[in-house]
Amino acid sequence: MQRIAPLLLFILLLGCAAPESIDFSTTSPDGRLVATLINRGGILHYTLTGNEGQTYLDTSRLGIILRDRQFVDNLELIDSEERQGRSAYTLTTGKQRRVDKPYRETRYAVRNAAGQRMQLEIRVYDDGMGYRYVFPDSNLVVVSERSEFVLPPTLTAWRQENDSITTYSPAYERYFNKSVVSAPMERGESIVFPVFAYDDERAVLLHESAPEGQYFGANLVQDGNRYRINTPRPAEANGLHDTVAALGSVPYTPWRIIVAGPTPATVLQTTLPTDFSPRNRLANTGWIQPGRAAWSWWSDNDSPQDFKKQQRFIDFAAEQGWEYSLVDANWNVMKGGTLEELAAYAKTKGVKLLAWYNSGGPHNDVPEMPRDRMLDPAVRRAEMQKLRNMGIAGIKVDFFQSDKQAIMNQYIGILEDAADYKLLINFHGCTVPRGLRRTYPNLMTMEAVSGAECYIFRENYEQRAPAQNTVLPFTRNAVGPMDFTPVTFTKLANPRITTDAHELALAVIFESGIQHFADDVDAYRALPELARRYLAEVPTVWDEIRLIDAVPGEYVVLARRNGERWYVAAINGTGEPITLQIDDHKFGELTSFIGDDELGELVVGEAAAVQTLELQPYGGAIWY
Repeated sequence: MQRIAPLLLFILLLGCAAPESIDFSTTSPDGRLVATLINRGGILHYTLTGNEGQTYLDTSRLGIILRDRQFVDNLELIDSEERQGRSAYTLTTGKQRRVDKPYRETRYAVRNAAGQRMQLEIRVYDDGMGYRYVFPDSNLVVVSERSEFVLPPTLTAWRQENDSITTYSPAYERYFNKSVVSAPMERGESIVFPVFAYDDERAVLLHESAPEGQYFGANLVQDGNRYRINTPRPAEANGLHDTVAALGSVPYTPWRIIVAGPTPATVLQTTLPTDFSPRNRLANTGWIQPGRAAWSWWSDNDSPQDFKKQQRFIDFAAEQGWEYSLVDANWNVMKGGTLEELAAYAKTKGVKLLAWYNSGGPHNDVPEMPRDRMLDPAVRRAEMQKLRNMGIAGIKVDFFQSDKQAIMNQYIGILEDAADYKLLINFHGCTVPRGLRRTYPNLMTMEAVSGAECYIFRENYEQRAPAQNTVLPFTRNAVGPMDFTPVTFTKLANPRITTDAHELALAVIFESGIQHFADDVDAYRALPELARRYLAEVPTVWDEIRLIDAVPGEYVVLARRNGERWYVAAINGTGEPITLQIDDHKFGELTSFIGDDELGELVVGEAAAVQTLELQPYGGAIWY
């Protein structure tokens, strides 16, 4: 491995014959990771390896096809530039509020057989790498890519297949299933980001960051252990919009990122999706307040249409000290009062309202209302002005159902307009997070998960949920905020098998800028006082996260810190008791405990030393 030497560069510039295979490397600041770019007979590849012999990515091809040019074969590397930098920024919400990470980056000038040029940027942090293609001119159209990730074939993987196209999907709401990375998916559909793979010596997460509204959200086509970037399906969004990417004034692709480290802790703790994202574009963020929210829809789907029922949830939010109450679909036909009157009532209680909207537009056929107010920019801004005048704090926008560029642009438009009117944003029925929370700090959370609402709709969900809960911190929630709508006790159509302590622990296990507690008022009032106080105090803003122990699919134990206070949470995803020995992790003074007795019943009290951890079947525990 070597840099482009001056003599070799001179030969290449003269157009003389180049060696069959030329390797160039970029090393992480701590020296543990090496990203290698390889030119094999005019075709570019890359690898990611560790300094202790680990292979995180095998030789993986690079290449991109535009409407008027291609960079797939017959390519020359004609120059390179190395630089060092830092990603230093503060998030409004996230697993780590303040980030300061060094990186090394190499920018390679590439020329195709027609003499056209592009730049390939490869950036390496201590916990992974990313790459993107940059072009010298704008208004280009990307048709497809040859970009791929080739994982070591023996790794265990947790992967999610793309949704079928229906009235309510795709929405990243299938299960993450476990297999070796080379095994075909059950239905043979494409695979969605992120992909998590690991063994005893390494852990890898594949994702992408910063589409910026100038690109589609990619998925992956699998060929054994080879995963290639793929465009959205033509039938998404009711067949509207193109599947290509019109780059416009932003002449570069998203960053394709690979989180890599010796253990799954690297994946759980990574900030790479926001490290690669553009800086905060909002001049004023002082009005942005993360927090907790009451939510009536889960326990009573028709409740948003009833003024008095909404008052009941507002009253409880006030009792708990929760900042928000969410008024879900069809509030525009509310009986007994209006949203404006409800907002006025909530203000007297010290609670702010969040209001639901359908994202459609012709791209979906979902009848829930209000519709046709979030697509056209002029209509959207007029609606947001009304909401601001009412004192509404934010909106939940639902049912996007495509990753085509036009829909990705809609997300950006909503975030930018909402910021002008000081509105927080929660996206549902949506794409997976790709780092937007850094660029638009008013983005509080996104769904893109089989969350607690599946207890209503999905047969046998209760059987899959416990194990999935232990996988999500390494997959979906590893890449961004997740509106799972956790902490539910009421038994619905598919009654849960998790214990009450398991459910309570999800408020720490899962990260979301606004944590929507989904159950009914009576379910929370029935909890012991200490458990209610925990829900009144648990933060949604964190300064640090640490993985203590985990076997994804079986159990996870993690700790989060807010200021000086630590919360340690554990959940068991199996039907067998688990006893774990915790090494000497120091988390300050943990005074309170919530867990299960031997019968799986909730117990609360003073915290003992967190050295031996006993988890009941499908159980949980919290120390704080």
